[in-house]
Amino acid sequence: MTTAPDTTTPATTTPAAVPVTAAPSDSPVLSILALVSSLSAILFGLVFPLSIVAIVLGILGLQREPRGRTMSIWSIVLGAVPFAVGILFALVGLAFALPFGLFWAFDGFSGF
Repeated sequence: MTTAPDTTTPATTTPAAVPVTAAPSDSPVLSILALVSSLSAILFGLVFPLSIVAIVLGILGLQREPRGRTMSIWSIVLGAVPFAVGILFALVGLAFALPFGLFWAFDGFSGF
């Protein structure tokens, strides 16, 4: 005689171990912070520290927050352009100041 399986009680099984990953956030906090820091870098002239923060937060927001994709892209662009212009001005200033510094370092025309 065979017995039918008992269908009145649910089977008690343990769920398989699922790796926990960072779920995409619903609110674009990183993207907003990145955009605010990039705009602050432009408005307040703190190009180097705030531009780096804006670029890093923009990249993190681009990876983690699908809703803030546009803000992340804008913060990366608005952070990278002033950073590149600041480096360009620093190099041009150094190129113009270096000859004068060398001229004064070697005591000008007193050697002639």
